[in-house]
Amino acid sequence: MKACWISALALAAAAGAPAAAQDAEVWPIDADSSACTTSRIGSATSDALVVRYDPAAREIMLETAVEDSGPVSRPGTASLWIIFDKGRGEELDIAWGYRQFAVRSDDGRIALSTRFSGTRNIDQILADLGSSRRLGLVLEEKTVADFDLTGIAPALARLKACASQLAAR
Repeated sequence: MKACWISALALAAAAGAPAAAQDAEVWPIDADSSACTTSRIGSATSDALVVRYDPAAREIMLETAVEDSGPVSRPGTASLWIIFDKGRGEELDIAWGYRQFAVRSDDGRIALSTRFSGTRNIDQILADLGSSRRLGLVLEEKTVADFDLTGIAPALARLKACASQLAAR
């Protein structure tokens, strides 16, 4: 399993990283009346990722959409392995292990989402996202989604500030 994901990482590393000044454009912050969101549009080297922080519910939701022809193709739930690449050679962070994702069909694609609830889980998922180069979702040794997290750390700081402002209302 590690080999399939690492080969995807090697391809993505060749694409380079945006300058720090572009981080706000790559991971913009949006807010509605109940939650703050940062997202990255999909590209040739990364699937699209949405990170939604709802301070009232005390939860973070990760969302993405993948090709319907991939390893996850039926609505319902799927147990996906969450793997973070911290950018230190082949060292991968697999501490989250397998996690249940809601799966739904969405306009010819498969939408995936999972929630992290409670202060400790919120702090940990934000720390893992902010300290990683890439995030992978894996099912049965097949990469379902692969996310470039370049520039997400400053966006997560802005996301937390946004959520704090919402919580103070």
